[in-house]
Amino acid sequence: MQNNFDLWYEYPSFNELNDEGKQKLRKFCRELCFYPGDTLYEDGEPAKKLFLLTDGEVEVFYAVGEAGIIQVDRIGPGEIFGRSALFPPYLHTSTARAISRIEVLQCDADDFCGLCDDDPEFSIVIQQNVFQSSLAHIVDLQS
Repeated sequence: MQNNFDLWYEYPSFNELNDEGKQKLRKFCRELCFYPGDTLYEDGEPAKKLFLLTDGEVEVFYAVGEAGIIQVDRIGPGEIFGRSALFPPYLHTSTARAISRIEVLQCDADDFCGLCDDDPEFSIVIQQNVFQSSLAHIVDLQS
């Protein structure tokens, strides 16, 4: 697997990180590979990891009352998912499953949030990125 850490910095909000912030982020991330059908997390599980998809596709499902489980999103390379790990009550509200062979950068949410607490500049950049990414998904889902 190629080194994908620099992908974090190719996105507008992350490329504002200083070198120290980039090195701290790199320290907390792991490169992982999943295969078609692998579940990364399920609705209701504790959310402990944040993901950046670097290759492949992930599908996201929601349980919707009597309608059952429906696919609501497809995530492609460069997208962040597992954002529930950053917000109370820290529980996943969806299920994410690999459609194809995927590569991700996975970051432990406790370490990630600790880094945000210790470095206000890093925290501001991350908050902007998460907000922009979440807003983009809301707009996509409505269209």
